[in-house]
Amino acid sequence: MATDLVVVGRGPAGLLLSSLAVQAGAAVSVVADGLGTLPLWGGQWDFRSYDTDGAPITDPYAWWRAREPHTSPPGVTRGWLAYWQHLAALWTEMGIAVNPPGPNNQWTVTPLGHLRPTYLAPSWQYTTDKPSPVIFVGVPGLTDFVPTAMARVYEWATGATAYTMMLETPPAWRETWNALNWAWFLDAPGGQEWLMRVLRGRSLPSEGPLLFPQILGVDHAQAFIAELAKTLSRRVAEVPLPPVSVGGIRVQRRWDRWLRHHAVPFISGRVHRAEPDQVVLADGRKVTARVVLATGGVLGGGLLVEADGTVRDAVTGVAVSFGEHDDLATVGYLETTGPIPVVGRMVKGWNPDQYGEGGAMILSTVHAVHQRLMRHSLETGTWR
Repeated sequence: MATDLVVVGRGPAGLLLSSLAVQAGAAVSVVADGLGTLPLWGGQWDFRSYDTDGAPITDPYAWWRAREPHTSPPGVTRGWLAYWQHLAALWTEMGIAVNPPGPNNQWTVTPLGHLRPTYLAPSWQYTTDKPSPVIFVGVPGLTDFVPTAMARVYEWATGATAYTMMLETPPAWRETWNALNWAWFLDAPGGQEWLMRVLRGRSLPSEGPLLFPQILGVDHAQAFIAELAKTLSRRVAEVPLPPVSVGGIRVQRRWDRWLRHHAVPFISGRVHRAEPDQVVLADGRKVTARVVLATGGVLGGGLLVEADGTVRDAVTGVAVSFGEHDDLATVGYLETTGPIPVVGRMVKGWNPDQYGEGGAMILSTVHAVHQRLMRHSLETGTWR
């Protein structure tokens, strides 16, 4: 099958760029030697959560508008609403329910009971405009989700009441179970029947949504959460856990299926060499098409740091830098590492861990590269 574009990397940046290109009519192939970083994510996408002093940001649009005059190249952070609306529509088409993007960040809860801002999250994750009473529901064996400890922190941070509930072990439970074991158990009819029966037999507090750890299934989580909410006549949602993330796995499985449905092949293998119009895999296979690198992302897996401090691209071997100015320097944008576009990389002045802007970094670089590819396609009649 002829391919117009080969995307190297299977993380959120690679999958998003592949989706944009497919929607524009390109034949796309994805090359990766692993699953990418989505299983390390809870599923939420952050816009800009904190300012440089560490204070939560309510209106991320206002923050970016203030920064726009200093952004280079021009226009990379314009069109934010359209970017977010596209992502929400794309996920909805894939079967990932989300609330429409609004003007402000929302609050979500961490496994420690703290509040943190986020922008766009699947509907299974608990988000709220204003903190209110909640019920933390724990299960045996998950040391990352301790309802009593979370409740103390949540009440201290918000002033709202936090109730707790601990469920007993199901017959199939083993001490070795982690969140993913629980999720597969609750994805099956037997597990769902067990949880429904247990909850029907409990006396629940009169107020607040039921907040579970992120374990309420994998492929059937949304339907099961909706059934629980209808049966119990209250909101049911989840709190993301540390990796491996069940929420990220859900997103990736749906995204992969959507791309496969649109005739996108996933080629497994490590890229040994990348050129503008071809990648060569470690076993000698070649894929000829216009190349975009989506390797590394927030976690920097596509970068190598040498003993002398030099940072190199793991695929091209080209030395990269974070730039001297507050721009999208050579580590993460367009042709600045050579003629091969790069998306989703860390760039100067951006720090997703500190500022909560990982989703924005992915959206801006992916859309900028896609717009460049589209212009080239319209001008030449080809994607190459």
